[in-house]
Amino acid sequence: MKTIGKAEIAKIHIWKQRLGMDEESYRALLGGFGVESSTELSYARYRDIKIVFEKLLNAAGMATDAQLIKIRDLAKGTVNNLPGFCGKIVSRTVKSPGDLKTHEARKVIEALKRYHRASAPLGNRTDTMSTSAKQNAGERKSKCPEE
Repeated sequence: MKTIGKAEIAKIHIWKQRLGMDEESYRALLGGFGVESSTELSYARYRDIKIVFEKLLNAAGMATDAQLIKIRDLAKGTVNNLPGFCGKIVSRTVKSPGDLKTHEARKVIEALKRYHRASAPLGNRTDTMSTSAKQNAGERKSKCPEE
């Protein structure tokens, strides 16, 4: 049986921290999977424990892994202080994007999308125009006399 690697162990500890899980509860959870330490988990057991952590995080209203990945991808190269940016958007102190609730993560994602649309070159900003504005812009171009 091949045991999980450092990356998977780190994810387990991040989930534990995000939930604020105490050591006794964490050890009880691991015991339910027949191990005393996360280093003893097989990949099959890791997939099972991942599902349990995802359910616990969802029940606690925490941002999903997919939301956190999206936030980090959108912020890459544009936001220097991501926790500070998140804190401004949700109006509270945020130590890490992992501290966000699901609804707060949605707000941060939308704010980052708006930032990207606003900073796009003018020729690429039609996505922010309404359908009628796009049609009007096209009509104006077609009515301009050829030079």
